[in-house]
Amino acid sequence: MNNPTDMLLHQNYLYIANFRASTVKILDITVPNAPLEDYINNIVSPSSFAAEGNILYISDYNSGNIYKKDLSDSSAPQLYAEGLTGPYGLVIHEGKLFISEYAANKISKVNH
Repeated sequence: MNNPTDMLLHQNYLYIANFRASTVKILDITVPNAPLEDYINNIVSPSSFAAEGNILYISDYNSGNIYKKDLSDSSAPQLYAEGLTGPYGLVIHEGKLFISEYAANKISKVNH
């Protein structure tokens, strides 16, 4: 691990934002002694997560982007929102994604 910044437990999997290693790690909590594995390797600085159904949202602090990943397939994460200033915290409520823009001292909202 290299500067883990957030964790999310979703559907028996623990997702870990491994900020300085530019990876998202995954752990199957139903398997005793399961290894921690790389899950996503193409996000510069993953910092936080939110999930809704089979969709995982991932903030990328340094690039200012939010990605979404369909957990039901093996495709790469897709760009969801861009141009943010240090997106850090993510929360989903009633069809809206709320984003803490740490470096801009504000909360943004995206309808999805």
